[in-house]
Amino acid sequence: MPDTPDSSGPSDLSDLSQLFQRAGRDLRRERLTKKDVAEAQQLLEACRSEPSALAAEVLRTRRAAAAAEREGERMSDAVGQLENLLEGLLGAPSVLCRVEGVRTDAPEGPRVCCIYGGQLRELGLHPDVSLESVRSLESWEFACVHATELVVTGVHRDPELFARAHGEVAEFRGWQDKELGLVRVTSGSHGETIVSLPSTLREAELRVDDGLVLQRDDPSRCIARVERGVESSPYEVALDTLETTFDDLVGLDDIAATLIEDVMLRLVHPEIRTRFDLAPLKGGILYSTKAGMGKTALVRALGRYLSDLGDDFGYDFVLYSVRPNELKSMWHGGDAKKVRELCDTIYGRQARPRTRPLIQMVVFDEVESLGRRAGSDDARTAATSSAHNDVVQSLLAEMDGVESRDASREDPPAHVLWLGLTNRPALLDPALRRAGRFGDVYLEVPDATIDVAEGILAAYCRAADGLPFQVDGELRTDLTLDEVRAAVLRPALEPYFEAVCLRATSETGSVREVTLAELLAGVHYKETMSRAKKRAARRTLFEEGVEAVTVDDVATSLLETACEAARQLDADRTTLQNQLRLEKRVVRVELVPFEELLVHRYVDICRN
Repeated sequence: MPDTPDSSGPSDLSDLSQLFQRAGRDLRRERLTKKDVAEAQQLLEACRSEPSALAAEVLRTRRAAAAAEREGERMSDAVGQLENLLEGLLGAPSVLCRVEGVRTDAPEGPRVCCIYGGQLRELGLHPDVSLESVRSLESWEFACVHATELVVTGVHRDPELFARAHGEVAEFRGWQDKELGLVRVTSGSHGETIVSLPSTLREAELRVDDGLVLQRDDPSRCIARVERGVESSPYEVALDTLETTFDDLVGLDDIAATLIEDVMLRLVHPEIRTRFDLAPLKGGILYSTKAGMGKTALVRALGRYLSDLGDDFGYDFVLYSVRPNELKSMWHGGDAKKVRELCDTIYGRQARPRTRPLIQMVVFDEVESLGRRAGSDDARTAATSSAHNDVVQSLLAEMDGVESRDASREDPPAHVLWLGLTNRPALLDPALRRAGRFGDVYLEVPDATIDVAEGILAAYCRAADGLPFQVDGELRTDLTLDEVRAAVLRPALEPYFEAVCLRATSETGSVREVTLAELLAGVHYKETMSRAKKRAARRTLFEEGVEAVTVDDVATSLLETACEAARQLDADRTTLQNQLRLEKRVVRVELVPFEELLVHRYVDICRN
């Protein structure tokens, strides 16, 4: 029995035709293109002619769409997992690695060549990190690498890394390979070697003797250029502040003459030096057995003299002053760094183009404070670790390097004069005392004679309005220095200059008598005049006694200063032994009482 047609669908072909017509109108009401409408018409025709074939095609299309939807969901889950992984890589802790290069020809994508775990390895690159940012890293900058996945997840550009990366300054000698950025340099520590320039310097116009800063932990790389003409140093002394002249010095004429003679023959007049085959003057030691003998004043006067002489003889002069322990640092390696900073300034001035000779004088006050090298001659004073000998070792290397750097230049010559001042020459490292370093000139500043002591006291008797003195019971403010010396200073000095103020007994029982002359140095004579002026000023303030400096003021102040100096030496037996140049240890000191020394005739008159 035939099937009964469904009342909801078409019952014959005419109804089917009407259905197609309505579908066509519905399609036309949709905002479709002509191509879409034509394709829909073709499907309607195919459905009219072969409805079963069209139904099979629709079924296949539905199955394919369902499969595609399932694959899309799977891919969406995979993408989500990948995004979570990438986000985890970016947020995870990383290791800083130095980048050596980038590969772009790898099948799996760009690879970054890094030093990881002490080995050169190829690492992947996170998609959120640009290849250009990795390529632009300099040698003192780092890539951030995930510790387990070994993927570069970022770059690290800390400005402090550049500041901390500064090492030795080398001199540019020429290009080795300009395309690769390789140059030849000369440094004091490594001699002539080849280093790599950063990208910022590969197009720079480098000249011979330009300064190139080497990377501290990798001296095969350069990180910066030292511009010419910008050298500065905290140790440099402004020449216009030098007011001391040789006329202000007393008792140092012989030493000053020796220094000036050596400087003139071996530095200022190269034609005489060459003619008589003299070596250039490179260094000297000024020493005395006690402090305050005028060594510092002498070198300041020498600096003033050489500065003034430069205009007449056509050379430039620079003075550096290094105070005691100024090159010492509490950090390991800091001592050597300070030495390099000082010498880098000297190198920079040498490298600067010049039309006149250059003389640079470096003065070390209390040069023995630099210390000694490990294993030096005297085991009692030798350094016991590398931290103790950084200054001496570095200074020795730099002193030798300063001379060699200027040897091949065609400019007028540049000289460096190293001067050391000390009260304890025995503590100097023997290597510092060699010729070519500090040992070219070795001069002792002698103890003051009575004439020298008188001259030093006279130097402190000057006053703008005329210092008042009492002479033969008369107050005078118009005395010349010669009159002051004859009427006041010599009478105060003569009774006591050779008076015994201290007796030192050695362990062998021998007794060494120490006079006032041996106790007092230039600083003590300055203190003496200060005390004498204060005595007179106090009487003037309270309107009691003579309102002028008297012989008694000078004599009493002289003895007080000597007794205080004797007490200080009693408290410091080592200094006493060095000052007296005693070979045996001092075991007992006897101080002569002030009252026993006070025998001046004016004091006796006052007592009566």
